[in-house]
Amino acid sequence: VSLHDLDAGRGFYGTLSPRGLLAQRFDLLRPSRLRALLRLDAGLRRLRGLFVDGRLHGATLEEALERIPQMTGLARRLFLCVLCLLSSMEADEVLAAPAAFFAGKLLAHPDVLSPRAFASIRCVPGGTRRYVQALARAFGGRIVLGARIRTIRRDESGVDLVFHDGARRRFERLVLACNADAALGLLEEPTERERELLGPWRYKEGRIVVHHDHAAFPPRPLQQAFTFLYTEREGRLVTAVNGCLRSLPGVRGSCDTIGSQHPNFPIRPDRVELETVLRTPIF
Repeated sequence: VSLHDLDAGRGFYGTLSPRGLLAQRFDLLRPSRLRALLRLDAGLRRLRGLFVDGRLHGATLEEALERIPQMTGLARRLFLCVLCLLSSMEADEVLAAPAAFFAGKLLAHPDVLSPRAFASIRCVPGGTRRYVQALARAFGGRIVLGARIRTIRRDESGVDLVFHDGARRRFERLVLACNADAALGLLEEPTERERELLGPWRYKEGRIVVHHDHAAFPPRPLQQAFTFLYTEREGRLVTAVNGCLRSLPGVRGSCDTIGSQHPNFPIRPDRVELETVLRTPIF
């Protein structure tokens, strides 16, 4: 992971290769950097302790961090940037989220914010496409796409799918594998329990740009699989998550394509390959 301050033009670069260490003039090995990493580790242990003791109930992550003196400066920025990556949320949204949510995740997956990540975290060959293909095989070619379902009606004997053209198909049971608000909108007569469980969820539409514009980035040897471009003013952190595609399995090392989520920097239109919106939950 690398963090690059857009205002100052410098940052923290987790490049352990000889070329990367030379490019950053061995800044990663400075005592102040090592102390920040030790503070991050101590802060994580403190956060887990608060969670296990049940002392995070009802607290936002920002309120929890106020109880953890180690989470300042670079340690805090590293912590928040990684959580932005894990959740597809922006830093303000992460800080406003329930502290217990993220603490529980980090307790279940301790390698995420640890040097062990270099050895334990791997990309699955084929990525998400592999998961989809494995699920689809079980249906033996009976998957229908673009069905345009209007509503779902239920009675004691089964479930009716009602399509936009008025046609119906009947089933014994139905599983909705979609966002909570979409599921609630499809149910013709949701129960009180369904409203209670599905109603509170909120979503955001996050901008995604796949591009070749490196103008705002640090030199290539300082870029990592994920490079965070950030600004921090008056204590407010604004960060963009940027994934370098050359880090993925099967991609050539010469590839200069970057996928940027919530970009906070200008991108030249002639360098854009794809621009879309990723709809994600706000926890």
